[in-house]
Amino acid sequence: MAIFKDIWFSCKEATLLTLKEREEGLPVASKFRLMVHLSYCKCCKLFVKQTKLMDQAAKKYKENLFQHPPHKLSQEARDSIQKQLEGGK
Repeated sequence: MAIFKDIWFSCKEATLLTLKEREEGLPVASKFRLMVHLSYCKCCKLFVKQTKLMDQAAKKYKENLFQHPPHKLSQEARDSIQKQLEGGK
């Protein structure tokens, strides 16, 4: 029975381990414990799936943001602002 006590843990701990795994990795024992928990817990399994989807979406957004900056002024707008700053209309 002691072995089950070492393997069995709460959804809260599974969530924390999932996030830690994504950021910095886990030791083998913790990975095994998480795998066991995910084998019977549908909610935590769904959390892992949603976390992966959010990571993928954030990565795509970041890549797109650098390729196509969202707020780039046209040359005409830049010239107009420059003129106003210099005191001319």
